[in-house]
Amino acid sequence: VSSIKKFCEAKDCNNYGIVVHALKSSSRMIGAAELSEVCAQLEKAADSGEVATIQNETAAMLERTQTRGSKLTMKFWNFYRKMIFSEELGGLLLSEVEIYRFLLVVVRDIFVIIDG
Repeated sequence: VSSIKKFCEAKDCNNYGIVVHALKSSSRMIGAAELSEVCAQLEKAADSGEVATIQNETAAMLERTQTRGSKLTMKFWNFYRKMIFSEELGGLLLSEVEIYRFLLVVVRDIFVIIDG
């Protein structure tokens, strides 16, 4: 997100396009189709040098994603933490690898909900 903001503010269409392309691909891989589509449009705008479009649409996309994401993150954490941690059993219920896999699923779920 910081790179997207930085390149947007600098009107650096080339690097902005590279970063948005990566976000587009990552979003698509985790099932965030709407975010991926917005990133595809922003990438196309960057390729065409449409600075005004990039600046207007980036702010809206980041605000929507961050607002929804921060609200959902706490809800998911409160729900899922019971699945990975138990005070009664003295700690973690999953191995480190299982936790990473689990967190990838949680992130995917958050983006599916953000996406709408």
